[in-house]
Amino acid sequence: MELELQRSILYHENGNLEEAEKGYLELIKENPEDGKLNFLLGTLYLQGGRPDVSSVFLGKSVSKNPSNTKAINNLGLAYQSMGRYDDAIKLFKAAIKVDKNYLSAYNNLAICCQLTGDYQNAVEILLTALSINQNDSETNYNLGTVLHKNGEFEEAIKYYKKAVELNSKSAEAYYNIALIKIDNKEFESAETFLKKSYEIQPNNFDILFNLGFVNEQLKNYTSAENFYNAAYKLNPSSSELNFNLGNIFKENKNWKRA
Repeated sequence: MELELQRSILYHENGNLEEAEKGYLELIKENPEDGKLNFLLGTLYLQGGRPDVSSVFLGKSVSKNPSNTKAINNLGLAYQSMGRYDDAIKLFKAAIKVDKNYLSAYNNLAICCQLTGDYQNAVEILLTALSINQNDSETNYNLGTVLHKNGEFEEAIKYYKKAVELNSKSAEAYYNIALIKIDNKEFESAETFLKKSYEIQPNNFDILFNLGFVNEQLKNYTSAENFYNAAYKLNPSSSELNFNLGNIFKENKNWKRA
């Protein structure tokens, strides 16, 4: 069993979920109550976008080992994906009760609170997480998003900047700073942060669209057209993009395309 299990885990770690699933299912036929197998299979289904199936296996894993914080946390994520927010919140709190330093559970609990509109609790939870480890990029980013959605833009920028200081590959943090700058009509600053995000994710429609938009506002029409065209290749059906492209073609005297 051990050799087959290690082979399946290797498939799983390398992203070959189909082969990993086959291996886990064969093994669990003979060991249906095995907590580790149920955890691995439940986690695989969670990663594969099947939270309902995932919750069955993770639930069994938690029942076999109530102190397995990863299983508790992942079961919470499965319930969260299913819209069962109250159940998810209970599980994230249970994981924290087992391990008061388990940052993933704090972050997931805060996200779940945010999804239910409980911004104040989300902020308090993330501040508690930062008191455990102030240098966790994910926690800083998540606090930025909560503050951002609550309209506290300057505070949000502070935590987004801390997130990218800790993780320079956080395209989302750069992008979200840019969105705040766009809302404030600080287009040159927005372009700077969008370009940082673009360097990390050059094929992201939203980044390309907004690079087109800020260049349009800055009257850099050739650059705007180039970014809009790149975005068009990714999503040619976007009505907003097509409208903006039409305006740019007119500015660039490209009458045939306008």
